[in-house]
Amino acid sequence: MYAAIREVGGMAMAVAGGLGASGAGFTQVFTGSLLFSLLRYNLSGDSDLAWRLALLVPALFALVVALYFYEYSDDCPLGNFTEVKRAGLMMERSAVDSFRSGVVNLNSWILFVIYAGSCGVDFTMCNGTALYFHHRYRQTIAVSGAIAFLYGIFAIFARGLGGWLSDVVYRRYSLRGRLWLLVLLIVVQGLVNVWFAREDDLERSL
Repeated sequence: MYAAIREVGGMAMAVAGGLGASGAGFTQVFTGSLLFSLLRYNLSGDSDLAWRLALLVPALFALVVALYFYEYSDDCPLGNFTEVKRAGLMMERSAVDSFRSGVVNLNSWILFVIYAGSCGVDFTMCNGTALYFHHRYRQTIAVSGAIAFLYGIFAIFARGLGGWLSDVVYRRYSLRGRLWLLVLLIVVQGLVNVWFAREDDLERSL
């Protein structure tokens, strides 16, 4: 069963990650386009106040979600941290020891660089796409939010495709195949990012 999970793990984790990342796209189109436009219309065109009020909605939503998870979810894989520790199921270890073991581990730094080049770029794009198209291509805030929505929602397909490819090469080349695919995709992503940053045409940029 464990082997079967490994063979489809890339696809499963990628789709789950894509669904999570698509939330940024929904926030962009809801807050940056729909809610902002509605508030600005009702505030007689006051864009500054409309934007500030629009940002209160995701902030309040995040607070409600945080309170829900605090109240109803476990805070570690084995259950609630205090109960697990009291039952003796967790190894006694200080935060300093945990931090030190991570810092001296070469794999931690390799993953740090890889994550910065993949998810780090993704987070930057999710946060900056609307502003980028607003300032570089002179699009309205509403239109820029809609464009950012397209980028965010595309994560479901893009991550799912990457996960599927990862599973395909794993079946044939095992873990080494996944590593080489990761290197290849990050290099391609870097080249595409350079091209995107130098592009001046709105249609080609989209």
